[in-house]
Amino acid sequence: MKVSIIIRSKNEEKWIGLCLESIFSQSYEDFEVILVDNNSTDGTVKKAKNWPVKLLKIDKFLPGDAINQGIRKSSGDIIICLSAHCIPTSKKWLSSLIKPLDDQSIAGVYGKQIPLSSSSALNKRDLFIVFGDERRVQAKDTFFHNANSAFTRKTWNKFPFDSDATNIEDRLWGQEVIKSGAKIAYEPDACVYHHHGIHQDADEVRASKIVNIMENDAFSSDKLFEVKSSTKDIAIIYDIKTYDSFRRTLLLNTINSIQSSKNFSNIIFTGTCMKAFEVCKEKGVQIIKRDAKVSESLSKSIKNALETFESSNYVPDSVTVTSVNYPLKDLETYELLLESFYNSGMLPTTFGYLEKRPMISIGGKEKIINSDLQPRDSIEKGVYICPIGHGYTDAPQSFRSEKILSGKINLLQNNNSSSFHEVESAEDLIKDEGFKI
Repeated sequence: MKVSIIIRSKNEEKWIGLCLESIFSQSYEDFEVILVDNNSTDGTVKKAKNWPVKLLKIDKFLPGDAINQGIRKSSGDIIICLSAHCIPTSKKWLSSLIKPLDDQSIAGVYGKQIPLSSSSALNKRDLFIVFGDERRVQAKDTFFHNANSAFTRKTWNKFPFDSDATNIEDRLWGQEVIKSGAKIAYEPDACVYHHHGIHQDADEVRASKIVNIMENDAFSSDKLFEVKSSTKDIAIIYDIKTYDSFRRTLLLNTINSIQSSKNFSNIIFTGTCMKAFEVCKEKGVQIIKRDAKVSESLSKSIKNALETFESSNYVPDSVTVTSVNYPLKDLETYELLLESFYNSGMLPTTFGYLEKRPMISIGGKEKIINSDLQPRDSIEKGVYICPIGHGYTDAPQSFRSEKILSGKINLLQNNNSSSFHEVESAEDLIKDEGFKI
């Protein structure tokens, strides 16, 4: 039977690529995808067009109405509802989700949802409590969840979703079908990653205690890197220095390191020196000349390079920025950055090394800033230093909005301090023996 998958979206650029990648890798192949998009202002729609999806744009979003509109545009005998930020965890997700519908008494099926390692304790707790491992059929329980659900068109014709409901359209639908004498099935094998829970406001401390009790190896971390297979990840090398033979060697070293990871679909160089451009042409690296007006601003130059690239190419799934100034870092740096970025639930990801020394603020108000109240204690604990040029991976919208390393961070600890040694000239390497020119 043909299946129609309805995906509702609003600014889901960060997730839509992984969502569609997993859908179009399913073992069950007789399906179509309808993206019901509520005027996304990011790259959601542009990224979605990399797959054969039908696009339906809506100006006003009401959850039940959006589903109803998507179904009217569809042609399948079975309907799937999936949130754009939900990612099926296996190739058998679709076949598992529709299997219970073979039973004519089942009106609808909803699947399992598991959190990301970066999900808050509140959201982890919600998902652990609601979505267990035991398959069940509900004859009285009206709970239903449209983030990951299935039902037949025949059932929907009889029970369309409430087009005026502002939320919980799925629970209202569940009440109607149970009242009619039909049943709802829960299928744990139809599993998706979902970064947030059902309730998004509660006591964080209490939730953390519950999660510590409930969390086990099966849920302690996600493996989005295994799902990503053909995502488009780019690297941007930034540099405003004038090039000599030594700096040319630094650039070649950086390009070779990125290319050796085999995970980047494009490498971009943004700078101002023609000698650097010549190296990039030889190595097949795309050149985006830095705007002289923003050449001194890292955030603005990266934003400019990214938006210039996107204007004539595609919206990438991730952006890794780096400079040529760290030739002593490990060869696996870029591969580890990208893998950890996805496995963290796509948090801003960077390497850092521990420093235990006083830090003093400047600007006429010099004072120790490790801690206003307990400077000695803070110095003993130390702080992590995270040079952006060493390598930093984030979602493209973070660079467009110039929000570098903001919010919750995925820190990769590396205590090999020599790998963070910044090199700008041959003289900087006099004491270092690990790098050969």
